[in-house]
Amino acid sequence: MPVKVSVVKCNSYAQNEVDNAVKKAIELIGGIDIKNGSEVLLKPNVLGNNKPGEYITTHPSLLDAVCRLLKEFS
Repeated sequence: MPVKVSVVKCNSYAQNEVDNAVKKAIELIGGIDIKNGSEVLLKPNVLGNNKPGEYITTHPSLLDAVCRLLKEFS
């Protein structure tokens, strides 16, 4: 199966901008094919007790955007 990748520029971690970038990235790969009620595991990069501005771990706004997007399938 070929792997699909999309890259979308996001100029800040403002939640509305991240939400829009995540939605666009998902649209560019053809959407998400998850059945209603499925369980999904999100694995963010968490390397230590670092603040979001240190850019070492997955930013909370990205996790929030993905979680809310996935909730649409539940």
